[in-house]
Amino acid sequence: MFRILATLLISSTLFAKLNVPTTIPYVYLVDLDSGKVLYEKNSNELIYPASTTKIATALYILSKEIELDTIITCGSGNRKTLARISPKKKVANHFTDAPYLLEYDGVFFGLKYGEEFSLRDLLFALMLSSGNDVANVLAEYISGDIETFCKELNDYMKEIGATRTHFMNPHGLHHPEHVSTPRDMVLLGKKALEHPFLQTVVSTAMYSIGETNKHGPRDITQGNKLLKKGSFYYPKAIGVKTGNHLRAGKCLVGAAKTEKRALLGSFFKAKDWNELYGDTIALMDAAFREKIIKRYLFRGGEASFFYTLNKEKIRADLLEDIQMEYYPSEEPNLSTALVWNALTLPIREKEVIGYIRVYDDDTLIREVPLHAHREYKKKNSPLFWGILIILACSAIYPIVKRLQAYQTR
Repeated sequence: MFRILATLLISSTLFAKLNVPTTIPYVYLVDLDSGKVLYEKNSNELIYPASTTKIATALYILSKEIELDTIITCGSGNRKTLARISPKKKVANHFTDAPYLLEYDGVFFGLKYGEEFSLRDLLFALMLSSGNDVANVLAEYISGDIETFCKELNDYMKEIGATRTHFMNPHGLHHPEHVSTPRDMVLLGKKALEHPFLQTVVSTAMYSIGETNKHGPRDITQGNKLLKKGSFYYPKAIGVKTGNHLRAGKCLVGAAKTEKRALLGSFFKAKDWNELYGDTIALMDAAFREKIIKRYLFRGGEASFFYTLNKEKIRADLLEDIQMEYYPSEEPNLSTALVWNALTLPIREKEVIGYIRVYDDDTLIREVPLHAHREYKKKNSPLFWGILIILACSAIYPIVKRLQAYQTR
């Protein structure tokens, strides 16, 4: 049992986020290891995720643990799987057509009905070339039909914590109810990077697919310009996925890593690729330039604390340093609590009799023991001494009476 005796507040500059001007309207950047938010702008607002949707599609497919060498036949169950419609017709029909229907000006990998691919090749085509036709074929294969796949995908989103996300199709073509948030998309990006195969896929610049039963060999190049040689090449980049359509703007779930730090961000509704990649690189560069701050809260051997027990002051010593290390943009909101054990005498020298607990907001991040300064012995109570005196008097009284009797003879 513990007694929390006092809470010691540690002054801290709250939310010392990266001070970088950006023009992208929706941004959410975190440190992958600590989970700390480094920069955010409208991070919990609804956005159209466009083809970053395919991160979720790939995650759900891989959650099924199907062998990657499994052969899939394109459009084998439904001729609508690869069917196309005009975006204007979708609008004119008030989006009452099947939400998964492909659009004439959308991105295609060029699948043919009856063409056979391994699941591995289709996942690379999905994430690198961003083929909307690939998304439909995979969805149909996994769930039997695309409508069922979308229902299952939304259930999966809730299961993993993307509670504000709702997908109407597996590829990200526009529908008014196909939405997510920058926060949810960072969650999906994190899960993608935690999956060994998907991590490899999203960081690959080029992938070769061999000859199929209906097409010769072909090479796929990565759509994420951070991973390709060119004006936006970023050597630290490790993924994840771009997106783009008229209402969504230019979108990116992007990650980068050095030996010391890993970053993941979502960037939505940029007006052009220059703005998208320019702001992304500026934010990541600012984070990578930060130096770790080392801060002592208490010095071991110098800090002592006192607790009164049975009118005796018990001293507890801190024998080790309590030091925090963090990047400036991750500065914690620190407080400490002095917590005593349920103490009774005697207490041995160096016995652990309490703790200093360190919190970041409401999260316990450190607990350091306090040791008794010396031995504290149990003292006899006044009642004990009273009883002892009575017993002594009782023993002496007969002797005194005998002496008195002897003297009177």
